[in-house]
Amino acid sequence: MNADTQMITINVKAEKLFEFVSNPENLAKWEVDICNGIRKVGEDWLVETAIGDLQLKVVSDADTGVVDYHLTPPLPIRVSLFTRVLKNGSASEFIVTHFQLPLIPDFEKQKDKVRIGLEKLKEIMEGSELGILENNL
Repeated sequence: MNADTQMITINVKAEKLFEFVSNPENLAKWEVDICNGIRKVGEDWLVETAIGDLQLKVVSDADTGVVDYHLTPPLPIRVSLFTRVLKNGSASEFIVTHFQLPLIPDFEKQKDKVRIGLEKLKEIMEGSELGILENNL
């Protein structure tokens, strides 16, 4: 199975970035090519995607900076994004590792979607959108 790891430097403190990315409600704000929306149904988070609703489980640890997203579609596969927030002085490094999905033959397109999500996250955290989002966090 093919794997890809991407990293982006984000000029905010690691604690602030971790708080944002570990909150499932924020996924739809930065993973816009993958996540069309998110809602909580009972104890479960459901991510709205082009292929239907996927159940989301987020496993996070503030001490290590790990935030893993596990999506379970109605098919017998599980989709995961393994991420980590690392402190880099007054900035942060955000690292994402993902694997090629069995039903998606174009891995380059999948990698591009992850890159776009990273760029959107950087824009939100460093840009003018952050002030608006902080009022809603």
